[in-house]
Amino acid sequence: MEMLFLLRKLILVLDLDHTLLHSIVRTEEENLASQTETDGLYAAESIGVLTKLRPGVRAFLKEASNMFELYIFTKACRPYALEMAKLLDPKDAYFDPKRVWGRFKENLVPIEKYWFFASQRDGDTGKSLAELNTDESDTEGPLAAVLQDLKRVHSRFFDPRISDRLVDRDVKPVKKMVLDRETE
Repeated sequence: MEMLFLLRKLILVLDLDHTLLHSIVRTEEENLASQTETDGLYAAESIGVLTKLRPGVRAFLKEASNMFELYIFTKACRPYALEMAKLLDPKDAYFDPKRVWGRFKENLVPIEKYWFFASQRDGDTGKSLAELNTDESDTEGPLAAVLQDLKRVHSRFFDPRISDRLVDRDVKPVKKMVLDRETE
């Protein structure tokens, strides 16, 4: 932790599915198979999925990595997680796969789910972004908004006016104060 504080970094665990990307079993939407990687669609043949990166995800990771040590979390199988990590971070610049993090609800920063493909939506009957022939904005979408929230939390945590002893600080009350203030 001392090394992270010297680097002025906090730890950020990102949920993979419906936050950074959306994946489906490849056979579900063959009509999208003709689109290219420039559309943000990737076919992971080894695991049989078609993946759509959330707009702005690469810019988000690049900027967030300056303030946070990044980790990803998924309930999916390990081969899928490794393939998606490689897709998001082909040069191993952002994620440290050596650690596993538990669940800490008070540290959670919620974000609207990303539903690009027409697939099961946990009981939601709305149309997917693909069905609506649209996508989120990479500069004004939910991922960009969360990055702004994270910047405020990071700035407040490392504010030298609070205390010189970083090891005595806890990010949970800072996050709560910063994010609760904007909902009032």
